[in-house]
Amino acid sequence: MLKDAAVPGSVQCLQELAQRYQLVYIGARPVSTLPYTEEWLARSGFPSGPYNTFLLRTKDILLDMLTDSGTNRCAITSWP
Repeated sequence: MLKDAAVPGSVQCLQELAQRYQLVYIGARPVSTLPYTEEWLARSGFPSGPYNTFLLRTKDILLDMLTDSGTNRCAITSWP
């Protein structure tokens, strides 16, 4: 896991969002992997933020991700 590469543009996008919003990282990995996840996020340059520690199931989480172009591009200038 620590050798995986971040999705191109994802670090910059979340860094921009972190200037205006509090980021919360949600994942479906076991709690035993949390130290590795935190290390990978930090090494990759992602902004810090709280992590899901409640072991929520992915099917129980709804994320509404809107962009102005519909191309999964970070468009911080168009958000409130």
